[in-house]
Amino acid sequence: MIARINQLTQDAPRQWGKMNGAQMIAHIQRALKVAFGELKLKKSLVGILFGAIAKKQLAGEKPFKKNLPTDKIFKVSGRAPF
Repeated sequence: MIARINQLTQDAPRQWGKMNGAQMIAHIQRALKVAFGELKLKKSLVGILFGAIAKKQLAGEKPFKKNLPTDKIFKVSGRAPF
């Protein structure tokens, strides 16, 4: 993972999705803040019902599937610091 991050540039071409390299770094930082308890997500009914299943799939070794839904707290638009 560190090697992949080190290859990023601010204007790295998108491999899939809508974010550039700087936006992706900000996106990942937000996910890490949730993991470390620095940022809290609102619980939704869908999250309560299917959260454990989703967590198991996302924490596994398989790469994330494309076009998965993203909570609005993780979406980054506009300029982001790199």
